Amino acid sequence: MLSNSKQIVNLAGVIRAFGADREQLFMRSLPPGLAIFDKEAAPCSAGDYMTESGCQQCGENTYSAAGASSCTPCPDGKLSDPGSSHEDDCKYAPCSAGDYMTESGCQQCGENTFSAAGASSCTPCPDGKLSDPGSSHEDDCKYAPCSAGDYMTESGCQQCGENTYSAAGASSCTPCPDGKLSDPGSSHEDGCKYAPCSAGDYMTESGCQQCGENTYSAAGASSCTPCPDGKLSDPGSSHEDDCKYAPCSAGDYMTESGCQQCGENTYSAAGASSCTPCPDGKLSDPGSSHEDDCKYAPCSAGDYMTESGCQQCGENTFSAAGASSCTPCPDGKLSDPGSPHEDDCKYGLSSAKSIMTTGGFLMIANILSQLI
Repeated sequence: MLSNSKQIVNLAGVIRAFGADREQLFMRSLPPGLAIFDKEAAPCSAGDYMTESGCQQCGENTYSAAGASSCTPCPDGKLSDPGSSHEDDCKYAPCSAGDYMTESGCQQCGENTFSAAGASSCTPCPDGKLSDPGSSHEDDCKYAPCSAGDYMTESGCQQCGENTYSAAGASSCTPCPDGKLSDPGSSHEDGCKYAPCSAGDYMTESGCQQCGENTYSAAGASSCTPCPDGKLSDPGSSHEDDCKYAPCSAGDYMTESGCQQCGENTYSAAGASSCTPCPDGKLSDPGSSHEDDCKYAPCSAGDYMTESGCQQCGENTFSAAGASSCTPCPDGKLSDPGSPHEDDCKYGLSSAKSIMTTGGFLMIANILSQLI
């Protein structure tokens, strides 16, 4: 059967036997669809080939030129439709997805490219994306695994933000544990740290803790520093200046090296930073704790102690050394002011001086009376 669906019959010799004048009549008498072919006079068309019974169409995967007596097979691996007329009509079967057509047949697409079934070329992956050889779809194109500290997004690797971290190849960033902080691009949980502690605190595994008493720390410290020997501080102290010696007892005072006893003729209350001098003329023992400990020096014999210091004993009295008062002479006895002992108390005139004074007056009086 030909493509024009006409039956070809080799009756050319029969027609010639009838003679030319009957050929036309004979042709008109043929049934519809019947054609007369003379292989000697009419070569087959391209895509057909000559047989004993006339021209036949070449089958699939073959081809023929006009006038061919046979069909030529397509080259190995190539296919053609029935009635193909040229080797160019022989084509390789459409390539599978992930391959592409070449002159020599299907070849696998290389890395970082892809192809659909039947493709004649491979399509490059979008910028920055990679694929394995033989990839069949754009979805097979992936960004290269991200470095530690980055994570994968639709548009490629992005750096992890602060207070998060990621390992290499991560598709997301992991938050730091509660209370810990990290720099952008951190690659491990070890990069998560607690915020630097305030002065007076120190860093522990569980976060900032207050320094205990008698220690101190600066901001960001990982431990607390003990106060110098003998000095004390409150919990949470932030500087060595916060370390102080314990308040001194009464009778002592604070120095750079600790408590020192107040010297003689001074005194101090508890917690004093200096000693207070005794009032003028008063004395005190070392370590005195109150102004009441300041006393005047013991008076000499013949004197006695008053609020304002030593005073001489008056006439007709006496006192021993250190007396706080004067002792009157026994009845009838007299003594000079400042007498130190009872033995200084005498009967009669209070003293030789008094006698001398009285006698002088008597003598003057006697002389005056005689002159008159």
